[in-house]
This record gives sequence, C-alpha cells and structure tokens, in this order.
Amino acid sequence: MPETIEADEEDDGVKSKEPIAKVFSTWSLEAINSSLQRDKLAEGNKKHKNSAAMDAAKDLTHLLWGLVEDEEQGRACKAGNISTYKVTVPESSSLSSAATVPAPGTTKLSSVGARGRASLFYSGLSPQSASAWFDILCSEGLPKDPRPQRPKPNAAQRKIIDRIIQRCLEELKDESSDTYFRSEPLRVLLHGVPGAGKSEVLYWIRDFFEEVCGWTHGIEFVYLASQNSMVALIDGLTVHSFCNVPFKNASGNTVNTRAQFGDQQNMSSLFLRYERLRWIFIDEFPTVGCEVLATADDNLSNNIREENTWAMRNARDKRPWGGINLGCTGDFWQFRPVGLTAVFDDPFKKYLMSSTERILAMFWTREPDAIQEFFELTEENRCQDKWLSVFLKRARHGNMEHELYCFMHGLPTKHAGSWMPDTDAVLCENARCQSLADAWRTEVLSEEKRTWEERRDDECDICQKNRRKRCRVLNSTTHDDVQDAKFADAPLIHPWNAPKYHAALVRAKNYGRRTEQILL
Repeated sequence: MPETIEADEEDDGVKSKEPIAKVFSTWSLEAINSSLQRDKLAEGNKKHKNSAAMDAAKDLTHLLWGLVEDEEQGRACKAGNISTYKVTVPESSSLSSAATVPAPGTTKLSSVGARGRASLFYSGLSPQSASAWFDILCSEGLPKDPRPQRPKPNAAQRKIIDRIIQRCLEELKDESSDTYFRSEPLRVLLHGVPGAGKSEVLYWIRDFFEEVCGWTHGIEFVYLASQNSMVALIDGLTVHSFCNVPFKNASGNTVNTRAQFGDQQNMSSLFLRYERLRWIFIDEFPTVGCEVLATADDNLSNNIREENTWAMRNARDKRPWGGINLGCTGDFWQFRPVGLTAVFDDPFKKYLMSSTERILAMFWTREPDAIQEFFELTEENRCQDKWLSVFLKRARHGNMEHELYCFMHGLPTKHAGSWMPDTDAVLCENARCQSLADAWRTEVLSEEKRTWEERRDDECDICQKNRRKRCRVLNSTTHDDVQDAKFADAPLIHPWNAPKYHAALVRAKNYGRRTEQILL
C-alpha cells in the first residue's frame, strides 16, 4: 500500500504517491484510484482535507476487505487475492460481539449495519405479533401459565402493558431509521397497594420480551430488586450486582469496586454487560436508596456507547440511565432503606451529594430526565379473605378500629364473629347474630351480666368459625392445636427476646425427636 497519501500543506502543495499497481486486486484501477484521489476536492481547508482523507481511507478499506452479506462470494484478503477467496460465516457465529448471545427461539443473530454498527435486532417483533400476543393475554391469559385459573389483566394492568408494547414498537422504528439521535426512552412508575398485581404485570411483560421479542433476561432486559429475598420472587438480580454498586460483604470487604470491572487497558466488562440492554425494571424501588440508584445511573451512562443509540438527546445532552428504558414498580408506603436516602424523602431538602438530589428530582419534578408516566393499581386482588383484606387496608391507612385489634388478638368484641366493618353486616346473614351487638351492649350496662365465654355461645356456628379464623395471635386460651404439624416449622414472632430464645430451644428438641437426629 502507498506509504503516503498526501503531503502536508507546508510542502508547497507537492503530493507524492506510490504506484497503485502494487496493490494486488481484481478491482479496476479506476475504482481504487478514484478513492485515493478524493482528498483533492478539499484543498485549502486542512481540517476538511483530513476528514476527506479519512473517509477515503474508510471507503478503500471497505472496498478491499469489506464483507457483503447478500453475496455468496465474499471479499477477504488472503494470499494477495482479495476477490476470489470464499468467506464462510456459520449461522451460529456473529459479525459483532454485540450479538454473541442468541435470543431463545431464534435462528438469526444481530447483524452489522451498512456502516458497521451493531443493531439491536428485535427478533420476531412486529405490530401484528405484539397485537396477537396482547389479545390472547387479555382474553385467555398466558397459555403457558400452569395455574388452573389463568389470571387476565384488568383495565389498569392492560394500560401499563400496552404502554410497554408501544414503546418497543417505537424503538423498532428508531432502529430501522438508524439515526444518530433517537426518540426519548420511557421512564415509568407503576405504583400499587399490596396485592394489586404489580408482580403479575412483571410476569406478563417478561413473557412478552421472551416470547415475542426473543430476548433473554440479563441481556436485553433485566429485573432488579434491592434484596435477595425480593429478587427470588421475580427471578431477577440485585441492583448492587448488576449495576456494580459497591457494598461490604459479611467479611467487611468492599466488593463491586471499579477495579474489578476493567481498566484503561482492557474493555470494561460493564460495557459488554450493557451492550444490548434496553429495559430495566426495579421492583420494590422505595427500598433502594437514592445513593444506590445514583451509582447505578452513573455506571450505566458511562458504559453504554453514544453513537446510534438512545443515550444522547442531542450532541451535548446525555440522557439518564444511558438511554435505557426504566420501569419502577412498588409502593411508597414501604420501609425506608437502611442508612440511605429514600425516594419518598423531602425533595426540597439540601443533601450532601448532588447525585442524591438528582435522583429525587427524577421522582418529584417534571424535568426532562424525570419520570414521564405514572400508573397506579388500586384494586387489591391477592387476599381472598374479605375481613383480612379490610384489616390490612385499615392498618395501612392508620384508621383501624379497636374492635379489629380485638378480633385479631382473640379479645371480647362488640359484634358477632362474622361481622364486617365495611358493611356493618354479618356474613352469616342471621338476623339474630346481627342484633347481638345491641343485646350485648344492653347486658353489659345492666347489673346482671354473663361472662364473655357465655355471651359468645349466643353466636351461630358460622360466626364462631369466623371468630376463630380471625384470631391470628397465638395464646393458650384460644388455641389448643399448637402441636399441629403446620406450626412445626413456622416462624415465631414475639416482642421479647427471652420467649423467643426459649421457644427456639423447645422447638429444636421437638425437631430432633421428630426427625430422629442429634443436634449439636
């Protein structure tokens, strides 16, 4: 190849070139000469001239060694012949490291675009396939759901699922146009009361990603949570592990440090981890501290390429989370993170780190980087016990009557055992049980009154059964089945340590007898 393409401007405009006949090629000399001579069009502007020379070098490189996907006879350099060497690309291989992990159920991997950029490749996604999947979900539930009664999304759940699908279709259009600056990623908050079906929504969205888009968890999308117990419920990963957030392990050593994930001489493993990532869902997000979220945001933004992705809003404005779509699901009425700033803390307060204020602003302002859309699930569906559902709602809102406390602890109450506080009616629909409240009130105020055990015998069998079921606090007067097998391995909750320690010793002995093991 010629050692010098052009001389500097200081050389009085004299340009020296090696004979192009030294290049062994079946391409015409005119084609190669045209590529080498393109820099002559930019005389007088050194910056423009260098740019033109660079473009000419790129074109020449593609001309000599570029692979053509549509041709069976590829071009590659071997033994001085760049035209007759046949290139074989196996189906299981890829032209880019961005596509080394195939999506399940697909036979085609991500290809390299005309300009050498790795495409995201939404395998199988189209408006028709997305619509067909959504129609089946709403009418029948998921076909692969093993539960006898396959749940179907309600109106509120359908809205959030449809919004996720529409965003994926928008990105499919962005990918087809292959523009430098692409549409704004989706940052959405799904809030809901306990048992409203937030985890069910994540289950359905995951099926859409895997079955329709052909994606793999941890590659194109990921489910995160703050603790391992939460992660197990959604089959995901912890925020600390996936987003490389440092923390101290049981030995007191700091793990997930920056040095463990690459340096200046090697490609960062985080870059490879996030290379194809498009969606992040953080479950129970109020338990994640703002400081942890800020670190995750920084690591994503600094390890995702900017060109032809969703990372940049314009030439100077970086988007948060590296341009990844973000979904936060949870309940603001949760326990706060230990020793960290909660997302429901005062957003107008001054904090030590600006990154903490940035995360708070994402949840509490209308800035360009803030949460864009809010969905709320208000209908509680998990609890089948109507009375327990009312009890939990009253406890959540802080307006629980004292009588509900008495039912829970097995104490005397003013109403019959099947009384419902929200309707002021008894479930047995017995008129006599309905009138027991007035009768007991009159008797208690009179001089002649019976004991609570005697008054309780006035209830029907249904009321007595409901009263026993509603008593959830164990005591010796209301429960005679403490030796039942269902209590053998159940956790014991007690306000004092001494009873807990004593119970642990007694249960250990019983466990040893039951399993015929010697416990040390």
